[in-house]
Amino acid sequence: MDITEARAQVIAAGHRLKENGLIARTWGNISARVDDTHFVITPSGMDYERLTPDDIPLVEIATLAHEGNIKPSSEKGIHALVYKNRPDANFVIHTHQNDASMIAALSAGIMDIAPDMRPRFGDCVPLGGYGLPGTKRLRRGVEKALAETSGHAVLMAHHGALVWGADADYAFETAAELETLSLQAVYNQYQAVTGKEVPETEGEFADTIVQTFIKEWKPIDNYAFYCCDAHRLTEKPAFVVDFPDGAKEYSVYMEGKDEPPAVLLYREIFKKRADIRHISVTRKESVIAVSMLNEALLPQLDDAAQLLGESVRVVTYNNKVPRSSAKRCEKALRGRSGLLLLGVGALCCGSTDSDADAARMILEKSCRTRIASLLFHTKRVIPGIEAKLMRLVYLKKYSKQF
Repeated sequence: MDITEARAQVIAAGHRLKENGLIARTWGNISARVDDTHFVITPSGMDYERLTPDDIPLVEIATLAHEGNIKPSSEKGIHALVYKNRPDANFVIHTHQNDASMIAALSAGIMDIAPDMRPRFGDCVPLGGYGLPGTKRLRRGVEKALAETSGHAVLMAHHGALVWGADADYAFETAAELETLSLQAVYNQYQAVTGKEVPETEGEFADTIVQTFIKEWKPIDNYAFYCCDAHRLTEKPAFVVDFPDGAKEYSVYMEGKDEPPAVLLYREIFKKRADIRHISVTRKESVIAVSMLNEALLPQLDDAAQLLGESVRVVTYNNKVPRSSAKRCEKALRGRSGLLLLGVGALCCGSTDSDADAARMILEKSCRTRIASLLFHTKRVIPGIEAKLMRLVYLKKYSKQF
């Protein structure tokens, strides 16, 4: 393929993947074969929506050497493996898409492929062994998985999916079909475990699974409270809470009379955490269900370790003692970007609105993954020391690019 056309196709695919919810920010990477010895790939840490052809580096398949000053994606090695092992592959996409990532956190890949899906996926979608992003260990896992399938997709443990095809359209369709395949695998397991038909709503699905495995399910309506998004002001020590009936401003340091519990909570966070400027709230049904497990949410996916921290703790906010509850929440949030509130949802925090929104997306994905791990009777998590390392690298390097 002409290098100019290859670069244009990579940029177009980045837009297409974001529009269809298969990729967010710079999570994942895209490449196109130029010839038998080279491919072009998205650069490291650059927003897909701002890419130009000059930003797409050329990489040698055999050595991973690249031209120019722009660094290619750190995952260039797994793309090179596909081009080496699949001569018919001309386009490769690595994503952290929701449902495929959920399966990648479990103990196996997808072994039961329906006949109509086999031309695309072969007899299975294997799970490559775990390795930190960009490492030789990760590449070895991918190489082994490639040898186990005749299809066009493999999963990477605790990481995401790798798909390919003869052209961009086929690779894109494979990524989309992999989501369908992954979700169906979860639904099949639900029916096998519960003996019931899959519910129509996410809430009923999540609640049924959690209640099946939780030791004791206690209603906590007396403790639930309403919270919503908030952000710190730049020009003065104050913050704004986005209530449904309109935004309201509060001082970080001066308390008023009869302030809502959420205001006391946000004041405590903004007072103690200068790095937090935005708080995004999620009340997704799967998040609330996972909070009811009343245990720390450990990272089962790389991006959870990076964006959220070594764990996401769960706290009961008691309206009867709002100030002490606020202090407990702030303490549980230290060193982290997410906090589960028992029976309420979660707070997701960041230095920018984009950071807080990214934390929310990853926390929601992590909760769906935790629910799936209950169904499959497995709780594989990223080792603590590796989660610490990824969090540190993200805070010191990656997060500064946004």
